[in-house]
Amino acid sequence: MPTTHLSVLGLDVQRVVTPLETADVDADRVRLVRDEADPEQGRDPDDCAPGAPRASAHAAKTVSERLAGRGTVDEARLPFTGSFEELYAATTDLLREAAADGDVRVNLAGAPPQVAAAFYAARTALVDGGELDRGTVSILTIPATDRPDLAAIDDLRTLVSDVEAASDAFAEFRRVADGPAATAVARPLRIALS
Repeated sequence: MPTTHLSVLGLDVQRVVTPLETADVDADRVRLVRDEADPEQGRDPDDCAPGAPRASAHAAKTVSERLAGRGTVDEARLPFTGSFEELYAATTDLLREAAADGDVRVNLAGAPPQVAAAFYAARTALVDGGELDRGTVSILTIPATDRPDLAAIDDLRTLVSDVEAASDAFAEFRRVADGPAATAVARPLRIALS
């Protein structure tokens, strides 16, 4: 029976793609679930507004590129920012549609809280109402134990701090370069630059 993997896109790319890259989850079809209100959908990240819209577009592009060649990859849209009733109804319809083709695995690692709640509620209602068998829809979450994105952010903060220290030392050196204190400033500047 074919399996559809629904991956709710947030900004955490690693936890969205890990189960598929490590073959922990088999999928014949991957559907990336995105916010239907996102104005940057389908755009190149460099063409998007700075901040969250650019980050969201970059995450979607990265996930699509990393999952290319793993079968069919397409997108589904949900009203992430709509009322819970609207989100729940759309989520229920999405689960029904995906389950009509076979088993469904839903990766909620990158999902906003209201989206995760809608998926849990929709799955519970469909199973308890007898529309779907208990094993048809599985909810997955990937623990955030290994976070290379957070390690990269820490490295970047260290680098920025070092650059700021060097810049401050260089500014002080310029200020006193013509005076007798130039040699006193040259030593901290050499240390900062090393």
